Amino acid sequence: MTSEQSPISWMNAFADQRWFVSDGASQPYWVRWDSTKVANGAHQLSVIGYNNANQVVSQSAVLVWVSNGTTSSPTPVPTIKPTPVPTQAPTPAPTAAPTAAPPISTPAPTAAPTSAPSSAPTATPAPAAGTTFYVSPNGSDSASGSSGAPWRTIQKAADILNAGQSAIIAAGNYGERVNITRSGTQASPITLQVANGATAQLLGFNLTGTGWVISGFDISTQTNGTDGLGIYVSGNASYDTIQTNYIHELCHEGIFMDSGVSHITVLNNRIYRAEMSGVQADGTYDLIQGNEVWGTQQYPSYAGGIYSGCTIAGGADADAFRFFGQHNTFRSNYAHDIYTSQPTNPNPHTDCFQTWGSTAMQVDQILIERNTCRWPVASSSVDAETAMIEGVDGLIGTVTIQNNQLSNMRQGIDVGHNVGALKIYNNTWDHVLQEAIIFMDMRSPADEVINNIFYDVGGGGDAYASVPSGSPVFQANDFYMSGGASVGTYPTVEPFMSVAPGFVNYGDATGGGADFHLAGGSGLLGSGLVLPQVTNDFYGASRAASGFSVGSAK
Repeated sequence: MTSEQSPISWMNAFADQRWFVSDGASQPYWVRWDSTKVANGAHQLSVIGYNNANQVVSQSAVLVWVSNGTTSSPTPVPTIKPTPVPTQAPTPAPTAAPTAAPPISTPAPTAAPTSAPSSAPTATPAPAAGTTFYVSPNGSDSASGSSGAPWRTIQKAADILNAGQSAIIAAGNYGERVNITRSGTQASPITLQVANGATAQLLGFNLTGTGWVISGFDISTQTNGTDGLGIYVSGNASYDTIQTNYIHELCHEGIFMDSGVSHITVLNNRIYRAEMSGVQADGTYDLIQGNEVWGTQQYPSYAGGIYSGCTIAGGADADAFRFFGQHNTFRSNYAHDIYTSQPTNPNPHTDCFQTWGSTAMQVDQILIERNTCRWPVASSSVDAETAMIEGVDGLIGTVTIQNNQLSNMRQGIDVGHNVGALKIYNNTWDHVLQEAIIFMDMRSPADEVINNIFYDVGGGGDAYASVPSGSPVFQANDFYMSGGASVGTYPTVEPFMSVAPGFVNYGDATGGGADFHLAGGSGLLGSGLVLPQVTNDFYGASRAASGFSVGSAK
């Protein structure tokens, strides 16, 4: 592979636009796909490559034909040569240590959508199985939906497609919000896919159906209520994939999931200037992976302009991700640049991840791994933190936080009341003004803090963790201040206290530009406690293959 824009650190692989594996990447690039598990016929296999900042740098796809016999064996996917990923819209780069937040600009309203025909469309026969249909602003909902006679609205496709069918959406401003109530299946989803290289604008989706893929849309709306959410997933929706959408400038959250949903995959979306949070995940067995969230707003209406009609929510914050439900995973997401000094964010409590429990079910078995979170300002007067976990509306069971890279913030993880067990493994914190872990009540050995690096944490005065009472487990952590300054008090004496971690690149004073790989000669290489449940590192490299090191990256 020679066309990547920067080195590939890990990959996501998809079959028929459904994710099936993530893995580390090294040349030659390859993944294995079991063709005996799918129906005979044509299938699209695709891969997306990411750099070590979890940014997409390359992607490609190949069409394969499956003809399974009674003794077929798994078919490996051939090496795929990806093409560079085009940049859809510029993404503000993280700012290491800004002296002032940038001014808020009022985005220009989007162009008026092309008007739909005023005459009532005639009924269209149900499409035959296995066909692909087309939607264009120049089409008609009374047409056949073929490439030469496309439908006019995305809603038409949502109302008529069956399992295994797809609609290709042409460029244009559709000016509609699409309600999806029909269902495909897990094995044969219904796909709404924006045409390659096109920008298809609309006002969002309300999704209650099962077995859908929603891919590649440009979503923005300044409406209130549930229609003000970028994508609202509710009812008994399951086995749906929401991927590669650009969701921006909203009155409410970017992607919002209710407690009754399950097996929802939220993959590689970019969410800018949502209200309250980029993604609020609820339900069970959801995967939130590869998404970028920045610019979340506490009170969008304070910006005026296109936001002037947005209502003000009570208790508004400006977070990246919020989690509820059970067996949900947040992996390889990137949260950054949520400013706490703009007019729209006068006093938010900003977290990379937050939960306060739920009345629907106990929040339990949550995995937060391989994410990057970096805030633009670290100040004792700004509530910018790693996570807030507390059981206000219901009990919290087990939350596991591992292999994350977290920098430039006031505090790390605040653990409130009614939280059962917190597992904190192999994370790297850099430049945290106060403690990286703050327990607010009595804790037990069910809490485990193992193999973490606390670099430049606490300003030499605070501990890397605060424990008012109880006996959580602390093992094999490294606590080191920049330049070898004296560390503060700490809850236990660790074997690596005041041991320089030996990063490949320490970056600037706030951790900007750092490479948290451990350089050769680091005393933390292979020195961590063996944790079989932590199978890989931040970059997807196997830990068992070369020993368990301390920190997020080997």
